[in-house]
Parts: sequence; structure tokens; C-alpha cells
Amino acid sequence: MRIELPFPLSLDEIQLKVKGRKNYTTQHNIYAVCTDTRLLKKGDLFIALTGKNDSGENHLAEAKKREAVIISQNSTESHIVVADTELALLKVAVLYIEKITSLKERICISGSVGKTTAKNILGLFLKSSYKTHITEKNENNIIGVSYTLLKTPKDTEILVLEIGMNHLFEIEKISKEVKPTISVITNIGTAHIGNIGSRNLIAKAKLELLCGMEKPLLIVPHEEPLLSGIKGAYTVSDESPDASLYLSNIVTEDDGVRFDVTNSEKNTVRVFLKTHEKSIMKAASMALAVADILKLGAKDIYRGIESINSNFLFKAPIRVNDFYILDDSYNSSAESVICAIENLKQYKGCFSAVLGDMLELGGMTEQLHRKIGEFAAKSGARKIYTFGVYGIFIKQGAVGCGMNPADIFSNDDITDPEITARQIIQNHTEGETILIKASHRLKAHRIADLITQFAGG
Repeated sequence: MRIELPFPLSLDEIQLKVKGRKNYTTQHNIYAVCTDTRLLKKGDLFIALTGKNDSGENHLAEAKKREAVIISQNSTESHIVVADTELALLKVAVLYIEKITSLKERICISGSVGKTTAKNILGLFLKSSYKTHITEKNENNIIGVSYTLLKTPKDTEILVLEIGMNHLFEIEKISKEVKPTISVITNIGTAHIGNIGSRNLIAKAKLELLCGMEKPLLIVPHEEPLLSGIKGAYTVSDESPDASLYLSNIVTEDDGVRFDVTNSEKNTVRVFLKTHEKSIMKAASMALAVADILKLGAKDIYRGIESINSNFLFKAPIRVNDFYILDDSYNSSAESVICAIENLKQYKGCFSAVLGDMLELGGMTEQLHRKIGEFAAKSGARKIYTFGVYGIFIKQGAVGCGMNPADIFSNDDITDPEITARQIIQNHTEGETILIKASHRLKAHRIADLITQFAGG
């Protein structure tokens, strides 16, 4: 990655920011930050990130040859020596945004499920009133956050950052540098519970967002007991008037849902959202909470909702001959699977589900895979196709809820997605929607690709 900056950073201020050991005598102005020597140009700042498969430390000779300014852990080759190059990249990125005088708010969003959707919707909502810059895709680790910051246009007024984590203290490290002005936690689920240990600890990890906030302003779901006791938290609910902001008078229409939004001062606006998906409504309610905090008027709120309705890319099934595939395989947790199955109800006809392994669940692996099998069966799934070694638990959960074992097809070999693709081709029914949901590492999107390929052939 190479990112050009709209105004320069001096090497001295970078050295002070990253708190690295100075190993240069000549001053430089930096106009681009790069982490890939193949893209390096003379005078660029090269930060030698360490990785599992390759390390920037292995390419310092090339960086030196290209006359780059180097930050690394190598004391003889670097202009600035640091112990942690990932943290140094983040600090340089923060140094850059600190120079953007128009920047009013730094909004950070985390949560076990729905943070990418909430970030996209909030970004669209705010863009109707402010110059807004958001995280691309779901690049939410320390490197992804750094790249987002470095790409921030110089006239940005609001930053919306998605923050993810796999372990404790990862969010804390980001928050202490970024210093959010508003933080949002969408929910507390079971994603990465195998790494962290419990939902209580997951809540603790998400609350690390507060570590860098000078005046903590935190938006949380009202119904989450692990977040309900936080002093001064702004709560959002689709059922309780005790929340800081709540939805009521919800009316489902053919092309969407209409509802009232009421804040703590009992001011109410009625809005219409072009979706039936509960996850979209929840994300939109978080955007409306931010609007309330920023004191946006009704006109701005309506303009923001219209922006969501006009531009948000709601995931739609793809037609393959006489049935549909809904590929939602970029991540998976028990909560996101349940949400995805609930969302299937907006489509006409019956549905089936490809349920792949959910990873990093530790001691809860069997329990949570049984749970999604049970939920799929209770929700009326016509067929279930398991993909991965934990499919036996999904099947046990579904059969335990009365599903016929003959309607469950298994494939425990994730290196051969063609097995599942063939099972679907042979057992689907006309007009059916088939959901594909699995942890990203399983690359379950290959199933959808193969089905499309077979249908075309």
C-alpha cells in the first residue's frame, strides 16, 4: 500500500510522534507513506511491517536502494527505530489527521455483529450533511484503521471508523491513539469467544473504545445487560421508551418499514426505511442516535434517511436458473447466522441454508453449532447443507428440533466445495433462496461460484 498525503509531515515530528530512536541527521518532508517496497518512490516513508508470511524487515535493502526514509526495528538500516512498526504506522496516520483543521468528530464503531453495516449506513447518513470519510470494506484491524486515516481527504469533517478485534487490548491500542469523540457498540455476541473466553470479556474488550476518549460518549443497545450499567451511556431501543432514543409505531409495508423515532426530550420524527431486515433497522437506529447527539434537525434526518434508501447496497440474492443464491459468507457467528436466517423471511418462496463452520469459539463450539442447527430447523429451512467439520453438531441440533435427517446434506471437506455445490444443484427446488453462511477462512464463496459455473455450463 502506498498513500500520498495532501500536505507533508516532517521527519522530526514523525520521530517525536512514534517515540522512536533517531538515526538520521538530515531533515526530510514526507509526502507519501508506503508499506510495500514494490510501490516505493524516492523520499517516501517506508514502514517495515512484520507479517506471518513476509516481513518488511526482509526488504530494507530494496527500500534503501529506492532512497526511502525507513521506520523499522532494524537499528542499522532505519532512520527511525521502533519496537512496534504496526503501532508506528497508526501513530503516523494519527499525526496526519491531527493536522486536518476541518475535522470535527472521530466516530468509532465496534461490535460482534453488524459493525460493517452500521459503519456503512452511518457514513451514508452523515454524508448528506457533512464531509464524511469511512473505513473501506471491513478493514478494521490496526493496519486497516491506519490506512483509512491516511486516506482521509483534507476537508473531512467527520471520520467513521470500524474497529475490530480478535483479542483483548487490541481496541485499547487503537482507541488511545485515535481518541474517539463518539463510540458505538452494536452488540455483544460470541465472535472470537474462543480467543477471549466469555461474553463478559468480549464486552470488556469492546469497552476498550473508552480508553482514548476524553469525554466518554458511548452509544449502546438498551437491551444488552452487559452494557446496561455504563454511567452516561446513550442507549438505543426498538421497544423501550426508557432508552435515550427508541423506535415505536413500527409498521411493515410492502417495500419497507415505517416507524417513529423519539429521543429523551420526547422529540419525534417519523421515517421510512426501504428494507425489512432487522439488522438494517438496528444499524439505522444507531445512525439516528448519532444524529441526535450531533443535534441534526428533522430536515437533515430526512435527507440522511433518503441517502440510505437511495444508495445503500442491500445484499440481494442472485438468480441461478430457477432458484436464488444469497452469498453472505464473508464472516459468521451464531448471532450473524440467526440474523441472516431471519432476514430470509423478506423473500418470497422457501429457503435452505449452507451452514459452514464458525471458528474461534473455543469450548462453546459444539453448543453454538447446535444452536444454529436448531434455529434453522425451527425457522422452516427446507434443506440444510453443512460445510466443515462441525456440521455434525449443526445436524444434531436440527434433527433434535424435528428436521428429517434426509433433508440435511453434509460435507466435512472444506477443500472440496464442489461436493456442496453438487448437493445444491441436485436437491434445490424452484423459486427457493439458498443462504451461504460460514467463517471467512472457509472460503465458502467458492460454493456460489461453482453453482453459477455449473448452471452456466
